[in-house]
Formats: sequence, structure tokens, C-alpha cells
Amino acid sequence: MTIERQIDDAKRRLRDWWNDPAALGRPVVLCNYPKFHARPRKQWGYFTYAELLIKLLGNDALKPQLRAAHDAPYNAIPPLPRAPTGVAVDFHDPANAAILARVRDQIDATLTADPWGDEIPILRSQAGPGFPACCMGEYSCLPTTGPATIWYETVRRWPELEHLELDTTSPWWQFTIEITRRHLDDAPGWVGVGFPSMQGPTDILQTLRGTQHLVRDMLKEGERVKKTLDRIDEIYRDAVDHFWDEIRRKRDGTGSFIGIWAPGKAPSVQCDALAYLGPRQFERFALPYIRADLEAAEFGTYHLDGPGALKFVDDLLRLPSLHLIQWVEGAGNPDGVAMAWYPLVKKVLAAGKRILLYTRADRIPHFIRRLQRDGVDPRRVVFSIGNVQRYEIEQFLPWLEAEPDRLAGRDWYPDGFWTEYEELLRDDPKRYADLEHDVQGIRDV
Repeated sequence: MTIERQIDDAKRRLRDWWNDPAALGRPVVLCNYPKFHARPRKQWGYFTYAELLIKLLGNDALKPQLRAAHDAPYNAIPPLPRAPTGVAVDFHDPANAAILARVRDQIDATLTADPWGDEIPILRSQAGPGFPACCMGEYSCLPTTGPATIWYETVRRWPELEHLELDTTSPWWQFTIEITRRHLDDAPGWVGVGFPSMQGPTDILQTLRGTQHLVRDMLKEGERVKKTLDRIDEIYRDAVDHFWDEIRRKRDGTGSFIGIWAPGKAPSVQCDALAYLGPRQFERFALPYIRADLEAAEFGTYHLDGPGALKFVDDLLRLPSLHLIQWVEGAGNPDGVAMAWYPLVKKVLAAGKRILLYTRADRIPHFIRRLQRDGVDPRRVVFSIGNVQRYEIEQFLPWLEAEPDRLAGRDWYPDGFWTEYEELLRDDPKRYADLEHDVQGIRDV
């Protein structure tokens, strides 16, 4: 089977699944077979574009000023340099062309693995989640590099934030939209192209005010915060529409860093600020924008990041326009199918929503058996398992290519499988302990 035919089949299945989660008769599985003979010409990382742009703009020289503003008292925030705006970026200039040349490296890195299961590779410009805050005029964010990350927080004074707008003359905007266009033009047609990572409105304002200052603002300047969030949300949705207009010229669907393809507009919606908000702050300064941004999407996908965000899951699940939650368990925590998160998974599925979990192929049988024994339909689950070997699919996911009628009312695994599987679990109890027991320090939902 050609790769084009395989991707067409995966798109057909995903279209059916988005329309009816029972259509496949099984969960969605996203995985790749690595090509061991294929190596990208250059190493590619999540922050490659952002690091190159920061170097081009010289932002790291601003670190002392940014730190001083971050540490300043609430009523004594010093002015910061203005962000570059009104610039017509010349992409033929050698320094600018060198950044765009990395698009080829990103495409090459994507092609070092063959998609399998329901996987459709999705290229994104990857300017980092703080990208929207960099495109709001002369008082935008000024990102800098940090150890293995990018720092976006740029503490601006309130009068400066009264002039926010979508600034399509920002170098960050021009490079990010141009990279997306080159993805569309230069990548094979079967490779998907998605939205860049984009913070939601509350996170954007957090980036432009600083976490501690914004918490205080919500108490002291509630109306000002609300008015600014209303404006930021307009800018956010305008930015999403700009990218969707570009993508749909040459692709029949899209996705985001969440990683699953959808046959329409499907940006990631997120609000990492949930971790420090109380119920009243969430209700006023976060939930209205999450709701509006999900409603503006054709496929509502939400990035739920870490245990700190779980306190508002019930509110999120009541949103009709929420179709899928991507659960990111957080660094140092067990993966998505661990017992610690089982109550969350059941709650999401009981609400009629879909959930995407990160795990390994060998852990999936135990999880499916637990769901089925509890009378929970696993067909709304998406397993994202990354690079795998063929034997892992054959051994642990023999149902992956089965037709729906072969799975209905039957054990998905062959005779003798469960005896061997139980031996596997017993032989490495440390590796699989979190499948049976909660992990100390993690709160159930």
C-alpha cells in the first residue's frame, strides 16, 4: 500500500470517528514506525524556530531589563523596550533566508518515520506557545532563551496593554505565517499542516503581565482585566482564522500540537493559568474564553496540562463544544493509562467526550480490559504511543486493523494472550506497578 493510500484510509477513519466515536469499533491509535536508515540532515527541536528568531532579534540582551520588570513591586514596574513592529521582513535577506531554510530540515525530520494506525503527521510552525503574545503591537512579549526552554513572560504596565491588536507586521507573525506557507508548498501533500502552538487569552495576559501581577490584578482591577481579555480573545480568534485560511487552501483538514488530525478547523484551546485560579477567577476570567474559543472551532480540542488543572474538569466537561481532551500528565508523573488517572478517564468518557492519552503499546491491553470490565466503552479513547516496532502492534494491539463487526461483543485478544500477558506484568512489577495502584502524592479526580 502506498503512503498516500494509507493516509487517505486514516483520514476516512478519522472522519468517521469524529462523526461517531463508535464507527471504528476500537480506540484511535497514533503511532509511527521509525525508519532506521533515515536521518535528518540537521537536528530538529521544538524550539528551533523560536531560538533562531530570538537570536535574530537580539532579545537575549534584554534579559536584565526583563528580570527587573518581573521582580519590580506591583506599582513600580519599569518601562520595557518596545517590540519591533511595522517591519516588512525581506525573506531573501541571508539571515532571514537561513531561518526559512530550516523548514526543509523540519520536513526531513518528520519523514524519518512512517505513520501507522490512525497517525497523520502534522507540521506546525512551532514558534512556542507564547507566539500570540509576540504579535500584539509595540507592547508585545519579548521572548528570551532559557535552559532547554523559552521564557515568554514580559511584564508590561497597564496603560501599555490598552493598545493591543493583531500585528501582522511583527517579525514573529511574518515568519510564522511564512513557515506555514512553506509547509503547505514544500511538504508532500499527504503530510498534514496544523496551527502553531497558541496560548489562550488568559495565558496571553499572564505572559504580558506576569503571573503574580495578574493574580493581584484580578482582585484589584477586575473590570480592566475583563476588558483586556475580551480584546485578546478577539485577537486570538482572528489569528486562528488567518492560519485556517492559509491551511485550507491546500489541505482538507488540520490539527495542532495535540497531534490528532481533524477534517476541519481544530486549533488547540488551552488555559494553563487554571493551576493558580480559584473558582470565582476561573468563572470570570477563564471559562468564558475557553467556551468561546471551542465554539469558534469546528472540532473542539482542549489541552489539559497536569494535575493542577484537574480542579475545573467538571466545568470543562459541561461545555457542549468540547469534543476531545488531551491529557498531559506532567513531568515525573506516570503516563496516561496509570491507575492515578483512571477516575479522570472514566469521568471524561461518561460525559460523552473523547480523551487522548500518552502511553506505550504494552500498557494498553491492561487499560482496555479494565475499562471493559467496568462497562466503560473504550472507543472514545485516543492512544498516542509514538515510535513503535511492528512486533509491539502485533503482540499488544492485534485488533488495530480489524473491521468493527469483528470486535463487537468479542474478546479483542487471541486465546492464551492473557495468560502470557499476566506473566509479563509479574516479571517486571516495578515497570507496571502504576497500572494497579495509585501513585503516592497524586490526587484522584
